[in-house]
Amino acid sequence: MDAVPWRKQLLWLLPALIVGLGWALQRSPKAPPPALGISTPEARARSFPTEVAVVENAPLVEVEAGALPWETQLNAILPMQLTDAEKARLLLQQLASSPGEAQASIAEAAVNLVADDVYCAIVLPALLNPHTHGAAASVLFAALLERGDAVALPSLLELAQTSKHPLAPSARETLALLVGADYGADGPAWERAIQRQLAQPD
Repeated sequence: MDAVPWRKQLLWLLPALIVGLGWALQRSPKAPPPALGISTPEARARSFPTEVAVVENAPLVEVEAGALPWETQLNAILPMQLTDAEKARLLLQQLASSPGEAQASIAEAAVNLVADDVYCAIVLPALLNPHTHGAAASVLFAALLERGDAVALPSLLELAQTSKHPLAPSARETLALLVGADYGADGPAWERAIQRQLAQPD
């Protein structure tokens, strides 16, 4: 079966933001008007100075232009004379040594290159690794839900059964929703449920 579009609703749950106006603020007393007085040029000069302080000899801040090192590496891999699967493998290998700000971009570039028939060999190991950076793992998990059921369901089960993986509970909850039941730690029952789901007509 093909992946259902409404799976995107499982990814991001945005809480509603409720903003209330304080009743006390609405009834706070108004500040009294300023006292009237005789204004003189000397008084105005003291109250409203006309001179503006100027900071002299302020240091110049140099801003370096150009791509970051990880961006340079990413841009170097994409045009290589390699198959998309080989490029994706190289990109995923960069995750371990890339900064946090690069993780999501590299992971997204990698999964976009991978077809379903090689997903489990190339992308799934990175998703199953509990040490994969959270930003990259979130991208890989979201991309998995966009795959066909033949890839997504068994991969979700494997992720749910990966001990101490931070995404294991989410994988189990998602899989239970897709197959219609939660079989807990019963691996064979999960596998039978997946096979029944895959056997259903499109």
